[in-house]
Amino acid sequence: MKEQIDVEHLQRLTLDAIAAALSAGEVVMDLYQETAEVEVKLKADSTPRTEADRKADDCIRNSLLRTFIPLLSEEGREVYYDERRDWDYFWLVDPLDGTKEFINTSGEFTINIALIENVEAIVGVVFVPVQQKLYYAVRGEGSFCVEKFGVQTHLEGVSWADLQKQSQRLPRVKRGPTEWQQEFVVTTSRSHLAERTREYVKKLSSMFPKIREVECGSSYKMCMVAEGTADLYPRVTATREWDTAAGQAVVEMADMEVVDFTHFGRLYYNKESMVNPSFVVRPKFLTIPKLSQIEFE
Repeated sequence: MKEQIDVEHLQRLTLDAIAAALSAGEVVMDLYQETAEVEVKLKADSTPRTEADRKADDCIRNSLLRTFIPLLSEEGREVYYDERRDWDYFWLVDPLDGTKEFINTSGEFTINIALIENVEAIVGVVFVPVQQKLYYAVRGEGSFCVEKFGVQTHLEGVSWADLQKQSQRLPRVKRGPTEWQQEFVVTTSRSHLAERTREYVKKLSSMFPKIREVECGSSYKMCMVAEGTADLYPRVTATREWDTAAGQAVVEMADMEVVDFTHFGRLYYNKESMVNPSFVVRPKFLTIPKLSQIEFE
């Protein structure tokens, strides 16, 4: 029987994950200044990989070694289900989410670190290096944001109480039906926007007459919904578990949800296939049609 991680232990692990994300952010930002010289390679699935992906991955691995918790990363070796199916806890990492945004210098890339317990994310850390913005969430504690949390910030000797003093609880902006009728904000993928997503957003205009669409990269879109600067994030194109786990923790602990687009069931982790279904990020009380209920042209 597994040993339960108590709240104080989760707080320490969260500080470890934040320190790892900040260190990786420092490495990534050093390379971001030299993007014209960064070599881009294509992985087997034709997605790009840069030196920044690899170095950020190495940095996070080295930082989290002391936790003695298994780590699964987009940039690491493939860990087959037979090996990981019995993991009670593991780190799930995307060391550079939004590699295309990194290459294109849009600044919309993040470093994602989640702690998975069985099939759900119980800690999530999303760091936006260019904006110096940190999102983090812990089961039993809530979801938070810290502005101007730069890559040069060091957590040596920083306690959970110290971190909380700098943090603002999410959502920072509370929106509902009245605000949605004035303006309904939908965030969509800048680099992976499908025509079905555009059509879905268009169909929502019968419910929300004033829709504003904001294109953005990486898991930052999930955090926008969590903090209340966006109302909906629909995703039709393929993602993997490391793309969404940290963001889902931030969303759920802000009392919102990440659900599949077909049945509106919660997304779970450590599946045999690590491919996510189409999903939507939304406030729990927002009623919208399922993808299957929309007639596409």
